[in-house]
Amino acid sequence: MSIFRVLEKIEAALMKAPFIPIIGTAFIKRDKIISLIEKARGSLPDDMSRAASISKEARKILADASKSASAETAEAERKASEIIASAKAEAKKAVAKSEIAKAAAEEAEKIIKNAKEEADKIKTQALEERDRLIKEASNHAGQLTSQADSYAERTLDRLENDAKKILDIISSSRAAREQENE
Repeated sequence: MSIFRVLEKIEAALMKAPFIPIIGTAFIKRDKIISLIEKARGSLPDDMSRAASISKEARKILADASKSASAETAEAERKASEIIASAKAEAKKAVAKSEIAKAAAEEAEKIIKNAKEEADKIKTQALEERDRLIKEASNHAGQLTSQADSYAERTLDRLENDAKKILDIISSSRAAREQENE
């Protein structure tokens, strides 16, 4: 049952309560009002837990994006190492099999240089992708957190307004009874 429905029932119980002119007060069934207040309390945690759940989901998305970016960076570094190792192995083979050691050494240098450039390119791309994923996840987490904060604030404002209305009704009812007694 929503908090607003419970508050409406409390208000209805107060308005329908029989008035006892001799003592200047209304007769309200205590058990009924206590039951309605307990239902109101029971409705509050649902609203608050939804806001906490949204915030938790935002933190999880950010953590997952960071973990994914780290894995991509590690994979890029591993590939770069493999390319360099492969290039060195190729260079050694070329030198060993070739009668012209100078030509082989120059070719090996080119291969190593190209491999390093390719490795740097892969690593740069992986870092850029990681940064993009983290920024995207952070923006999304910020939006979810903002929505959760806004939802919680609206809920608390509604509860505060409803409580004020109930207090106004009670005050008006008391004032009316006091006027009738005079």
